[in-house]
Amino acid sequence: MILGEAGLLNDRSYTTTWWVSHMLQARYPQARPAKGKTLEEDDRVITSGGCFSWISLALYIIEKSAGKAVANLTWEMSLADNPVLHTHLPGSPGTGKSSTPFLVRAQEIIRLENPAINAAQLAAALNVTGRTLQRRMKALSQETPKEFITRIRIELACTILASTDVSVRQTALQCGYTEDTAFRKAFHQVMAMTPAQYREWIAHRKAQVISAK
Repeated sequence: MILGEAGLLNDRSYTTTWWVSHMLQARYPQARPAKGKTLEEDDRVITSGGCFSWISLALYIIEKSAGKAVANLTWEMSLADNPVLHTHLPGSPGTGKSSTPFLVRAQEIIRLENPAINAAQLAAALNVTGRTLQRRMKALSQETPKEFITRIRIELACTILASTDVSVRQTALQCGYTEDTAFRKAFHQVMAMTPAQYREWIAHRKAQVISAK
């Protein structure tokens, strides 16, 4: 949004997360969306989209500025306490669009209490009507309740896939999905990759750290 309002996306290609893509296309018609990409650079403007894409963005900028060895060292240091940076998930308490008490509580309910929750149940858990939930979610996160729930579920899945050997099927169940197909579809929609590809990406990053030692 900041890049768009500053006119820096005009006549440039960019990528973003799926839940704001339509809004950005409507608001910045002179920009060119690069759909399906997690990282895009055009004329010195770099954008990223999707859960955890900020990690790739940060490492990409570090590698361009200081070289691959420094980028690998940065990744190694970030892995020191937790291999998936679970305390810095996009949208976690204290960051970005999910830092308000209302959204923080909504995340807690989904992640810790009932990953299988639906929008009506979430509204009841938050002591608001369905219409109020819809309105507040849109105002605070630019997402519908369903989109918000899906994003939090997939962020939870990323943590499980990267930090355990749990199967994709079991991961789906832990994240509130009773059907493996529905989980895979939602995961790809948010992450632009399959659960297996995400695990491979994490493994590749870890291998880079090991090879740099």
